[in-house]
Amino acid sequence: KGRVFGDVNEKFEIDSLFVSIKQKKSSGEQVDVSAECTHFMRIMDQYPVPSDEQGFSSAQASSMVSVDARARLLALRRLEKVLLSRKDTRVDIPRGVFNSLLSICMSRDPEEAKLVSSRCLGEMKATGFVSGDADQNNDKDSSDETAMEGDEPLLRVKGKALSMVAELLLSSCAETSFVAMKTAKALLATSDGKACFGELDDYTKGILAPFITNDNSQRKEELSMSRAYLDRLKAIGGLSQSNDNNTWCWSDGLWTCIDDSDSSADTWIKNTVCSMISCNFGRKSNCNGEDFFRLCQALCAKEAAFSATIFPAIIIHLLDSEARDTHDGRDISIRDKILSNTAVGSPASQMNQLISRCFSRLLGSKSSGGGVQMAPQAVTVVLNTLELLRFITERRFLSSPDHKRNVIDLPKTQSTAASTKRKVSLKSSETISDALPSPPKWRGVPFGVVLQLDGLDVADACFRVKRYYTALYYCEMAMNNVSRCGNYFETIAGESHHDLNNTYIADISGFGLERKQNTRTVLESALVALNISQRSLAQLQQLDALQGVGAQGSDMMLKQNINSFDTLQGSHRDKTLPMLLDIDVGLQEDVAAGTVSNEATSFRDISTCLEELGLNHTKRHYLAGIASMLGSDERQDENNHYLREKWFEDSLNRTFQWDDSLLPKRSEGETAPEATQFINQQFRDDRPVGTHCQPQHDRFYEPIHDALRSFVGEDVSSGLSHILEARRSVLADIEVLHGSESKLKSTTTHISKLNILGNLELVARAMEHSVPLQFVLNRWEFGEAGENDLKKLLLSGDESFDIKEQSTAIDGSLFRLIQTDLSVKEVLLKVLMKKFAQQEDISESIASHIYTTCQVYRDLGRPDAATSSLSRLRSLVQTFQQSETHSFPSDLPLMLRLEDAKTLSRKHDFDSAIAHSKMIVSHLNMLESTSDADQIQFHAEALLLGGLWMSHQNVDATVTIETFFQKAATLSFQVHSDNSSSERTTLQASVAFFKLGEFASSLYASASAKVSSEAWKRRCLVASERKKELETLRPGVVKLQKKYNRNQTDQNRSVYEEAALPFMTLEREINIDDRGTESVYESLQKYLLMAVESYLGALKICPPSSTDISKHVFKLIGLWFKNCQKSETKNAVNELFKANLPQIPSYHFVPLIYQIFSRIDEIESSDGTCFQSTLWEFVFKICSDHPYHGIVQLIALSNGKRVGTGVGGRGAKDYLDNVGNGKVEAANALIQELHKHAPKYVAGLIDSYGCLMDSYIEVAMLPTAPIQKNVKGHSFSGNKLNLDVCLSGGRRGKKSASFAHAPTVVSKPPPIRPDAQYGDGTEDPLGTERVVGFEPTFDLTTSGLHRPKIVVCLGSKGGRFKQLVKGEDDLRQDAIMQQVFGTVNDLLRNEDSIGGDFIHKSVGASFIKDSSRQLRLITYGITPLSPVSGVLEWVDNTMGFGEFMQDKGKKVGASSKYFPGEWGNSACHAFYKDNFDSSHEHRREVFDIICKNRSPVFRFFFLEYFSTSMEAWHTARTLYTKSCAVNSIVGHILGIGDRHTQNLLVHTKTGEMVQIDFGIVFEQGTTLTTPETVPFRLTRDVVDGMGPSGTEGVFSKSAEATMSVLRTNADTLLTILSAVVSDPLYKWNITPAKARQRQRN
Repeated sequence: KGRVFGDVNEKFEIDSLFVSIKQKKSSGEQVDVSAECTHFMRIMDQYPVPSDEQGFSSAQASSMVSVDARARLLALRRLEKVLLSRKDTRVDIPRGVFNSLLSICMSRDPEEAKLVSSRCLGEMKATGFVSGDADQNNDKDSSDETAMEGDEPLLRVKGKALSMVAELLLSSCAETSFVAMKTAKALLATSDGKACFGELDDYTKGILAPFITNDNSQRKEELSMSRAYLDRLKAIGGLSQSNDNNTWCWSDGLWTCIDDSDSSADTWIKNTVCSMISCNFGRKSNCNGEDFFRLCQALCAKEAAFSATIFPAIIIHLLDSEARDTHDGRDISIRDKILSNTAVGSPASQMNQLISRCFSRLLGSKSSGGGVQMAPQAVTVVLNTLELLRFITERRFLSSPDHKRNVIDLPKTQSTAASTKRKVSLKSSETISDALPSPPKWRGVPFGVVLQLDGLDVADACFRVKRYYTALYYCEMAMNNVSRCGNYFETIAGESHHDLNNTYIADISGFGLERKQNTRTVLESALVALNISQRSLAQLQQLDALQGVGAQGSDMMLKQNINSFDTLQGSHRDKTLPMLLDIDVGLQEDVAAGTVSNEATSFRDISTCLEELGLNHTKRHYLAGIASMLGSDERQDENNHYLREKWFEDSLNRTFQWDDSLLPKRSEGETAPEATQFINQQFRDDRPVGTHCQPQHDRFYEPIHDALRSFVGEDVSSGLSHILEARRSVLADIEVLHGSESKLKSTTTHISKLNILGNLELVARAMEHSVPLQFVLNRWEFGEAGENDLKKLLLSGDESFDIKEQSTAIDGSLFRLIQTDLSVKEVLLKVLMKKFAQQEDISESIASHIYTTCQVYRDLGRPDAATSSLSRLRSLVQTFQQSETHSFPSDLPLMLRLEDAKTLSRKHDFDSAIAHSKMIVSHLNMLESTSDADQIQFHAEALLLGGLWMSHQNVDATVTIETFFQKAATLSFQVHSDNSSSERTTLQASVAFFKLGEFASSLYASASAKVSSEAWKRRCLVASERKKELETLRPGVVKLQKKYNRNQTDQNRSVYEEAALPFMTLEREINIDDRGTESVYESLQKYLLMAVESYLGALKICPPSSTDISKHVFKLIGLWFKNCQKSETKNAVNELFKANLPQIPSYHFVPLIYQIFSRIDEIESSDGTCFQSTLWEFVFKICSDHPYHGIVQLIALSNGKRVGTGVGGRGAKDYLDNVGNGKVEAANALIQELHKHAPKYVAGLIDSYGCLMDSYIEVAMLPTAPIQKNVKGHSFSGNKLNLDVCLSGGRRGKKSASFAHAPTVVSKPPPIRPDAQYGDGTEDPLGTERVVGFEPTFDLTTSGLHRPKIVVCLGSKGGRFKQLVKGEDDLRQDAIMQQVFGTVNDLLRNEDSIGGDFIHKSVGASFIKDSSRQLRLITYGITPLSPVSGVLEWVDNTMGFGEFMQDKGKKVGASSKYFPGEWGNSACHAFYKDNFDSSHEHRREVFDIICKNRSPVFRFFFLEYFSTSMEAWHTARTLYTKSCAVNSIVGHILGIGDRHTQNLLVHTKTGEMVQIDFGIVFEQGTTLTTPETVPFRLTRDVVDGMGPSGTEGVFSKSAEATMSVLRTNADTLLTILSAVVSDPLYKWNITPAKARQRQRN
């Protein structure tokens, strides 16, 4: 066998050699990373990594490498070669490659394979990888995978064991292979073995097939354990060799696995499994004969991994083989009946009690009396077993046929009597309660882990083995026994202290047992759960949830210590400064009490806080003091090791300490400043702290520091050895994550570290001349050596020009890794400069890198680090210039001053930033005019930033700010005109115009609000009265003046002056007021025209790559429509649009098609304005450029008179009288114009869309009363409908034609293309499909007066699009709501934009997904066809809240399922109706009684639909909470009503809320017969699904973020909603004259 494997290994080595030669031969060719990734994944599929989630050893660990490992290593080398030699670093790599590389690092493959895999992972950090929603559950436990494979999990576990036998047959260990062969023969002769064999994959079957035989004699060859081995096991169990008691396998000695080495865990699992098999499945055992396990005993004794695989099956079989409780025909509850038929064994059985005691001991529970920390491998195998038990009981419970609907007959109370008696009988709630049966006692979740374990002990064990999601789940399961609801922290924090003193054990067996021993109070249990939840959420970086749990925890802690003298810590543990202050106060109290022991345990938290605050120098000296205090105490070795690593980490980030050795010397006569000399000397004398402890194997920063020192001394070989040491340290940390539920989050740090090591190795290759220097610079995205890179970066316009708070929630440890990465790269560049000083000048690259570092720190909200980078950049430039190594531009100091200003603005020191910008602008203004484009661009940037900061702070005169913005726009446009081919200059010019437009529109809005205010109206009224008064005084003053002119005596003069003085004073005051009023109106028009002209100018030159343009487009359209009919502004505004719209790409306006098209009307000669003619040209352009988006809306407008009998069969005549004919006739005229003058294929699309929409309307308006008895399978032909064949010629009797230009699926239009290239109408546009037909039948919905029809549209690429066709309903309002939702999604997407681009590039998309809230609303397509019909996209995988909770037909809802015996819906309604009273207090009492008898159940939705893994469960619940927050706030702002349990859906694949049916919006619900007074739906069941903290944390933070975004972008939303005014909705019952006027204006 060894010869065979040796030949195989040699074959792979020869293959590797040939591949290496081939790659070297083609090294000059461009490598295809995607193709190589595909090849790698193909090899990984063929030779997968053995799945050993439990961490036990296998016989694969041998000196001889297996065939699979050799194949994987060969594929790894190929992938490494490609990744290291690629030129393009911006290549997306599939997530599967990342997962495979990670699994190799965690596997038992040879070290070489792990090292190569780690290098590939490091390269992926710079490359990035493609992620998707489907990957969120990749980290499932093996137990989850096993459980989900079928309905017989026990058989599946046996099948997995049989697969492992096949793997072990190929083991390189001959003894293991021999035992596996004997085991395979024996197992395949059993019935279970044959059943499992049939379910295996073909590859495994091929290995096992030779061992299948019908000869039962093979079972006689089974291998058994030796007597000596059994005696040794009994001795471990504490029994004598002669004792034949079959319970010795449950002794404490065998169920103790101390965490001291891997071998101890391997020995434990083998001993435990073998002892259980011997006691329970031996030939003398009393267990129901299970040959399968007995035949496995020899292989279990040999292989720990095989023992761990079969362990869960043994436990389940032993439990399930015990007799279940039958209750002997007694009358029992529904829950007990279900348990008796579905439970795994009985809670009273001896086996359950024995296994519970052993598991409790392994999990380290205090109730077991062990109190020993067990090995994580042992804990993992126990947890996997519990997960499988939980899954079995959950599936059995949910599929049980014994569930019954809650039908409660409430006793007749006096409330059913006459109303006069009702008031008497309902004076007290006690009267009602006495007549009602008591609600059934809550006994916890009706399924569990079978064993009688404390859920909080299980949760703590999960945390210890890094199963953080599972820890949260078991906390919830345990606390559900205490509280009947999901928001248990919120509930417990609000309950009375007396209720919390009751004792209750958090048993999670699912049997609902109350154990009296070792009990905690409710509050004590809640605080234990709180501690576990906080630690788990902190590890998962769930900051919002952590804040919510912390807030509830503070209330509970206060409640527990309300009568104590203890000082309580603050609740703001998620905020740096309050946390530091709390720690400091606590330490002061310790000193006062004479204890200082806490100093040694809290210094890490203090160090972290100081780092977060940017006090690195203070932190360095603080840690030095801590090291001195700890001294050489061996008990402090762990702390000293931490201090040592922290010291080296800080040293790496203090890059200037390397400058003496690497930077060029100053010119003769130049010396370093005295302060610099002092600092350099200080670092030369500095020594690491923590030197008392020996260096440990898991060092990372120290070997990197040593590697850099070796590179500085040009000792490359020593440097590589230090890098190897650091790489092994990272691999050891990754292996610790084995089985963790947060691999992706945890490995972000490790991948960043591996990338740092990759950069170090790349520089080593360059120093060894293996790769050219330019290759290194290209990989790090620098230009050619010697190019002027720094000035390009300074003028790159990377600043977003948005004044908003920093919102990227970047973890402090991740920032320090980014900082270390940038610092190490800076030192490496200096090393390369020293090494290649004679060949290349890379001074610009170093300076550019430091400037990029400054930008990154600024964007990540760390202005202190940015300031330090700018200081280093200045020092570096001075050094280069003084050493005459390199010369920099003369205007560089001025550019760096602007960078200072940007950094100051990030510190919120806007006064200093404005002063800097003004000084720079003043300096540039004094210079002579220049044609240097770079200087002009820099001048424009300084002006623009200064204007932004001044307008944001409102600290200067409007004319000054206006001057800054206007000059910035002028200069930017000048640069753009001179170099229009540069996207950079074009972008900056468009930004300048956009900002000028924003500034002007804000002034216009302010002036408009002023003239529309009540104060202004009162002022105008007073001015009018004063003018009347002036005219009243004027005749008398004129008369006196004439008299004085005739007789100019002193007396007449005195009389005249006395009478004229008040008149002249009043006249002057009126003139001043008139000038002020005129100035306001002039500024109103001035800023309006300035805003419109600026926005139009920006859109004309704006490149397609620009982002976040929609808000400017919305603002521009809003200004146009608001002023297009005003007499004082309409001519100027309409002329501007008429002159500029033809030059603006029309794709900018496609999102506002409905708002634009709704304004069209007939062109009247008496109008005197060019608005309609301009609008017609605009609509024509949009439809010609984007026909798939515009034609549908235009045809829908032309159908404005097709209202049938109206909405709900009434009001058609009133509606037609209200809207008139102008809009319909204008739409038809535009269609004719398009037929004549648009491209030919557009005319063809108009015909095909028209035919399709006519057919849709026929289906929508089909009466359903005659056919609604059967909701399925109605044929179109049988109902004389043409939809299924309307585009292919139609049926006989139906006039239709076959169309060459087919329309696209109306519910899925193609993405908007800036180049307007959608093809010629005969091919599918990108991103969608054309309609080729429909399925021949349609269905009806089960509800509705006019039943909507469900049709299936067939696409040209084979797609099937389910659609809802509605008639007698106005869907235009629904369409606008979906448009608002889509716009809100765009706005929310930019919430965490700052710093996101760099993080995405630096650490990958997974961090962006986890660090930002990712708020959104689920949208779906709605296409109105006419005022009373439309098509809706069918939202798959959704169900209503009520559908899940309530009973319907034969379906038993969640309320009846989880709370049998409580009140059903009908009982709750009847009770409330019978006991209704006008008194608010009494109705509240009735409501409270209903709540006691009807518990919330929505938390169980996530257990039923997301049980594939605990990560899926927690992720879905978090998404649900976020979507509830967004939907609630948006619904509140828009006044969306009628949110009952059928209009609120929940997505069964993501957990998000989905809203449908927007028939009541804009606060129309307040006018209903029963007014809706609540802002949004937040009932007990809605909150029940949000988790333990309820509305605190995730919900509140998401709601605040949504409200902030909506408030900031109010104008955008108002522009969208303006369409409902221009195109009146059907239900707006207003007079025809008023409707016509509103439509016009």
